[in-house]
Amino acid sequence: MPSPRQTVSAASVASRPKGYSSPPPRAGAEGAAGWELSAVLDELLADGVTAVFVEDLADADALAAAARDRGLDVPAQLSVVALGDASRPVPSDADYSGFHIPRKEMGRQAVGLLEAILSGDDAEIQQLLPCELVEGSTLTAPEGL
Repeated sequence: MPSPRQTVSAASVASRPKGYSSPPPRAGAEGAAGWELSAVLDELLADGVTAVFVEDLADADALAAAARDRGLDVPAQLSVVALGDASRPVPSDADYSGFHIPRKEMGRQAVGLLEAILSGDDAEIQQLLPCELVEGSTLTAPEGL
């Protein structure tokens, strides 16, 4: 075990200052979950995928931008659908196809369910909420169909 005066080297200790002093990655280079967009796009295209459903609008925007950077036509060659609203800033005002999810109502019901469970009251565990369809402009039949 190191003495109090010894320097301890660990990945988090060494990388944390770098995170504060280094510039952030180029916008759109990495998704929220840390996936590298170029690799994801390579895999999708290699598999012949023509439509992608992405959980967050910000990730959908980053993936669509990466596709356009490669010369792909969104949505003619790759449709991009957002399964929820942005949870972080989106650098685009593109009209994405997808769904608006009632997150405030979801949170309200979740707190009510937690309160019922903690109080020992009967509660319906699975609760469904309506999501609003957004037609947008990023979903269409693939070219040639």
